Amino acid sequence: MCQAGMLKIPKKNAGLIMKSAPHKSVRYSVGLFDAICEEMAHGKSLSSICVREDMPSYTSVMNWLRMHVDDGVLEKYARAREIQADYLADEIIDIADDGSRDYKASGEDGAPVVDLDHIARSRLRIDARKWAASKIAPKKYGEKIIADVNSQSVVLHRMDLSELPDDARSALRAVLSKQIDATEN
Repeated sequence: MCQAGMLKIPKKNAGLIMKSAPHKSVRYSVGLFDAICEEMAHGKSLSSICVREDMPSYTSVMNWLRMHVDDGVLEKYARAREIQADYLADEIIDIADDGSRDYKASGEDGAPVVDLDHIARSRLRIDARKWAASKIAPKKYGEKIIADVNSQSVVLHRMDLSELPDDARSALRAVLSKQIDATEN
């Protein structure tokens, strides 16, 4: 519902939808930025933090990252994102291990009934966190696929390349690129 150019968002959706209504002007402060990073490190998305009335808009935070480079905000933000990815990975285990709502109250015959909606929702929550963690920290949580090429077939192996030194990863990319080019010609 719009009133006087302001978009009203129901509180139950406040964490899901970014406000398009302008925030009051919030000046950059180290304390406020640290509080935002702390919430991100505890799994909150930046958009869910920025919809709160006491927080700056998403755009303001992005501007802070651009304008306060010398204050170390980029490093703080990057570290908060790394911790956020670890938090999301921990939540995946918690969600997967929690079977407390996998069954509804008993059915007509008195037996518990599997709650397929809850199980599907848990799967969605896990998949969303896996996706987010893989985008926030791709070296740590992203999938790596290596092609093992011979003259007859291509076999794919999953491998964690994050522990390889940068020069070894570059050399491996070059070798694989040559192998792929050779098999295509």
